[in-house]
Amino acid sequence: MTKTGDDNRTQDPNLRFSSDEGEDLSEERWASLSGVFHKAMSKAAESIKQQDENRIVPSLLEWGRRFLPEHLSLPPSKMHRWIDERFQYLHQERGTKINILGPRGAAKSTLASLAYPLVAALEEWEPYIWIVSDTSDQAQTHLNNIKTELTDNQQIKDEYPDV
Repeated sequence: MTKTGDDNRTQDPNLRFSSDEGEDLSEERWASLSGVFHKAMSKAAESIKQQDENRIVPSLLEWGRRFLPEHLSLPPSKMHRWIDERFQYLHQERGTKINILGPRGAAKSTLASLAYPLVAALEEWEPYIWIVSDTSDQAQTHLNNIKTELTDNQQIKDEYPDV
């Protein structure tokens, strides 16, 4: 085996490259085809990345009203719209922390601890989701609510059949 001076590749005089049809290809032709393949794969990867960046992210409120109508039956308040705006691209802004203060019964937990974890998991934005609450009982209740929606919500099952 010898190395070529310019590209530092190892050459084996017994190494043969052949096409799908079985014809022998020169190393230069093989290198040319490999370069074309590499460029095509890079272009495809960039296209997929661009599509992902351009993908329409569902509004948390719209998603919640569609898949959790029994939890979000009233018209959204200013606070709900504010939460929706903040959570819209939260999965793209790693390390972001949001504290939400509002009156009891204002659907803070419904949006932040039910709807958002569900959409983040189902849309595969997050591989792991933490449920943090004041008490372990409260966190367990939120987790059970998520589990109930995943197991009993037919609309979620229909839209996300692989879950």
